[in-house]
Amino acid sequence: MTFSSLQWEPRSKREARRQEMFDFVERWQRSGETQRAWCSMHGVQYAKFQYWVRKYRAAEAEGSSGFVDLVAMTQPTKSVCTLEIHFPSGAVVKLPSSEWELVRQLVS
Repeated sequence: MTFSSLQWEPRSKREARRQEMFDFVERWQRSGETQRAWCSMHGVQYAKFQYWVRKYRAAEAEGSSGFVDLVAMTQPTKSVCTLEIHFPSGAVVKLPSSEWELVRQLVS
């Protein structure tokens, strides 16, 4: 999941700027260009870009990139529906449908 795939309304100009620059960093990552070349092509100061790359990476490391996708899956061989939570680290938590109310309480 990337920051740009999250749907949210910025509460302030600061949050809007952060989202704009995180999107910019993600576009650079997909481009395959060096940081210097990317900055030169887009008229951005290299030092400022490095600042936002550090902020982006720190946010990813903290896990503050947002929620991971929750997928409810039914097992064709079982009558119990399972909720799977996939974490960025690769860990998977599987909960039976009887625990969904607990999940709702935890995330609300």
